[in-house]
Amino acid sequence: MDYSRIIHESFRIAWEHKSLWIFGVFVSGGAAFNFDPTPFGWEGGEDLPWGLSPGMLENWQPSWEVILPLVALVGSIVLLSIILSFIAYPALIDGANKIKRGGVYTFSSSFSAGLDFFFRFVGLTIVFAVVTVVATLITVLLAIGAFKVSPILGGLYLVVAIPVAIAGMFSTTTVYYLAERVIVLRNATIGDGISEGILLLRQNVVPCILIALISIGLALGIAIVTFVASLLFSIPFAAIGALSGLGLIPAILMSVLIGLPLSIVVGGYVGASMTNLYTLFYIELVEPSKPLSSPAPLQPAG
Repeated sequence: MDYSRIIHESFRIAWEHKSLWIFGVFVSGGAAFNFDPTPFGWEGGEDLPWGLSPGMLENWQPSWEVILPLVALVGSIVLLSIILSFIAYPALIDGANKIKRGGVYTFSSSFSAGLDFFFRFVGLTIVFAVVTVVATLITVLLAIGAFKVSPILGGLYLVVAIPVAIAGMFSTTTVYYLAERVIVLRNATIGDGISEGILLLRQNVVPCILIALISIGLALGIAIVTFVASLLFSIPFAAIGALSGLGLIPAILMSVLIGLPLSIVVGGYVGASMTNLYTLFYIELVEPSKPLSSPAPLQPAG
């Protein structure tokens, strides 16, 4: 399997079909280009930034008329984002599949596919969330019991449990990602998607490990680059807040207003590309690309 080709094609498809970025925003959560006031603001101690004082905070009383609507607004935004993510994931999978396999991709058709598979993706997520919670609770309870019996037994338990937990998280995540592709590309049920995901993992353990490591490496690399870019981006606004009479709050507002569109664009591209990665990997598992064969040598005449 040519992993470098899969990576290149994942980012190329996202770059050449920028409407996929709209879906990518909701699967990535966006990229962080936020202002960090710490270098020029409060770093601890008694003095608080922006003219606040410890006494003001101690005497502060919550205004529920303001807090409750704010909580409701934030909760509504979070709920809407979750709903849109369950539409965006199958839409991205559908779009990458059509582009890769020579079909006709349109934003509207992939959005329609996202709506079609919405409830199956919600159900799949609930199944794996329940499995994860139950497995975590059992692991923790066994650890508590082992340490109550003996610290030595508890230590031995951790030696065994930690690698098993890592293997379990890898297996669960891989089956989840593969099941998503099975459901969309084969129009399968949740049960069939999970069954084929488990089968593909069992038959392709090493490739699944490699693509997981590649995905983690790419995510870390992108996070580091984004963090550094965010710091460089925020420095001018931090300087404005520190050196001018505007103060930090206007500088923060300027940074957010200017950085938010950039964050959405970067997050959309990254989200689409990283989702494409597992989609193309799944296609390669079920339909391996044949290497180009050399032409047969010419035979002498006669």
